[in-house]
Amino acid sequence: MDRITSGGWARPRMSLPYVTLVVLAGTTVALAALSILLGVVLMKRHAAYLSAREAERSFRDLYNNITEGVFRSTLDGHMISANPALVHLNGYDSEDEMLDEVNDIAGKWYVDPGRRAEIHRMLLDKGQIGNVLSEVYRYRTRERIWVEESTRLVRDERSGAPRYYDGTVREVTDTVRRLEIQARQEKIASVVSGCLYQYRLRPDGTSSMPYASVGLQRIFGVAPEEVIDDSSLVLSLVHPDDATALLEGVRASARTLDPWQSEYRVVQKGGAVRWIFGQSVPEREPDGSVLWHGFLTDITERKEAEGRIYDLAYRDTLTGLPNRTALVEGLEVALRARGDDSRWHALLFIDLDQFKVLNDTKGHHIGDQLLCGMARRLKNIVGPADLVARLGGDEFVILLHAVGATPGAAESHVAGIAERVQAAIAAPFALEGFPFQTSASIGVALFRGDEISVDELLKRADMAMYEAKESGRGAVAFFATEMQTVLEERLTLTTELRQALEDGELVLHYQPQVDDRGACIGVESLLRWNHPTRGPISPTVFIPLAEGADFAADIDTFVLMTACQTLRRWRDNPAMRHLQMAVNIGGREFGDRLVELVIHALGATGARPELLTIEITEHVMLDNVAEVDSALAALKGLGVKVALDDFGTGYSSLSHLKRLPIDALKIDCSFVSDLERDQNDRVIVQTILNIARNLGVGAIAEGVENEMQALLLRRFGCHAFQGFLYGRPMPLVELERRLAGSDHGRLPVSMPSRLVV
Repeated sequence: MDRITSGGWARPRMSLPYVTLVVLAGTTVALAALSILLGVVLMKRHAAYLSAREAERSFRDLYNNITEGVFRSTLDGHMISANPALVHLNGYDSEDEMLDEVNDIAGKWYVDPGRRAEIHRMLLDKGQIGNVLSEVYRYRTRERIWVEESTRLVRDERSGAPRYYDGTVREVTDTVRRLEIQARQEKIASVVSGCLYQYRLRPDGTSSMPYASVGLQRIFGVAPEEVIDDSSLVLSLVHPDDATALLEGVRASARTLDPWQSEYRVVQKGGAVRWIFGQSVPEREPDGSVLWHGFLTDITERKEAEGRIYDLAYRDTLTGLPNRTALVEGLEVALRARGDDSRWHALLFIDLDQFKVLNDTKGHHIGDQLLCGMARRLKNIVGPADLVARLGGDEFVILLHAVGATPGAAESHVAGIAERVQAAIAAPFALEGFPFQTSASIGVALFRGDEISVDELLKRADMAMYEAKESGRGAVAFFATEMQTVLEERLTLTTELRQALEDGELVLHYQPQVDDRGACIGVESLLRWNHPTRGPISPTVFIPLAEGADFAADIDTFVLMTACQTLRRWRDNPAMRHLQMAVNIGGREFGDRLVELVIHALGATGARPELLTIEITEHVMLDNVAEVDSALAALKGLGVKVALDDFGTGYSSLSHLKRLPIDALKIDCSFVSDLERDQNDRVIVQTILNIARNLGVGAIAEGVENEMQALLLRRFGCHAFQGFLYGRPMPLVELERRLAGSDHGRLPVSMPSRLVV
């Protein structure tokens, strides 16, 4: 028991066994607690182990199944570890196989040998890099691929020294190549003049342009992003006149899936009109839409060039009207239209009266103003389907379509139009303040598409025009059957004339020219055709045929060569060697061609140039002023003489006449024939002779048929004569015979006993 001490209760005294027992009991409790604690720890450790194993298993599953390659490599390029994705990326079947072979990443993996060192420098600087793009080799197959890698540099925890690399790798070859292609396409699209595009037409009728290159901005003034979902902005810029045809073509292509192409105009935001050429290939999409892949290009310059070429080929440069080529093509189209045999068409051939007078008196620029004004008036008369053309000079043609179901109805309708044409032509013109009125001769040919050729139709209208001209100014004439007979006769005769030239049927006759003593001083060569069945045919008949058939130049060549051969023949004949040879050349030969022809004829025959006289008419001179001046100067330089034929019948400008290098004026026979009876003719003849004297040139009177005419001409001062009084045109042999038997070249002429004035 405890005992009480003086200080209080005293601690009881315990025995050793008791203490031992207490200690043992405490130890047991402690051990039990420790055991429980250890169990808990072990349980936690086991749970952690299990969790770690699960985490490791999950990591390993992730490591093995991730699509990106995961690696660890040494700093010198040996592979330490690689997941299956990286193994397969490099062309291997197992990690062990890859680890055995991949021992030089820097030298053998990167296409650019310096790429690994560059990446290492970046890792040293930043510790890690992400999404770095590199071109590498698929290590085993050496195929070049593109990869995107993210890498970190692992350092020693204590020293900080670099130990190894950890990272991921992802192949992006398809993406890079697609971007490369896209970049190339964009680069090409940025420099080409056109626009690459896609156009989608949805089943509901709406449309879009999922893709368009930058060329869209240049062509339409629209940015590509503005039409990705809705292309109506581009469609609204199509020219109104072209929109319907464009959309119909697109719809047809959508139905058939045939390629589409079209030329059309767009009106840009600033108002400029441009021509566009588009072509594309369609494909059907699953939702029923149609997607076109195509190309657009600006063809404005080409269209403008085509327009200029067309104008040069098909437009009259002065009036802007269609020219002969365009007219012929229009006629060919009309003649091929055989669908309705009841429809008649009409061709109006229009020739202005007094146009040459206007040109000669007021100048060509005034004449050009008249022609342009006439073109505008004629265009205002006809309908939009009809055609007004200018053939040249003062000749216009109107082609009228579908003027009637019967010839009578057509003729009545065309007669009304012809009256309107005449009224329009007769209305006064104000040409630089100069009032001018004129009229026209109009020839009309009616036709249907299956009855006639273009050439024949033009000839019919031309023939009817000449019929109208013979009827007087301002007349209209329709082609009639009788004219057809004349036309066929002309065609036959033209063919025979061409053959006559080839067969030598054409010959020269020579009409003497004498002085006032009756001595022969020269001859004029005159072409004759003695047809084997028709007999003699006048040059006034066959020369126009040759001109119309474009072989008048061949006839001129024959005449000049034959005349020069005659001069060469006479060079050894004392009675003929002094004779002057006059040759009349048609207006179509005047110019450089004539000079070349004369040079050739003189050189080929050896004729003396001073004995050759080239005769021109006033009409030739007026129609080709510049060419005539140049040609005459060249002829005079050769020593050839020049005479102005039919003087007084044209409208010669005296100021121009005084500059011409001519040697003689020929007084036309129309002034000589009534010389005895007509005082006016006498005044005209005397005036011409005075002009010749004042100009210092000679004068020859043509058409002298009796002694009284010759006597009057001598009295007026004329000293050279030509006419039946001295001899008709005769063959060469007959002329030579007459001159050989004459008294010193004098031809027998009886003089009148007295002069009647």
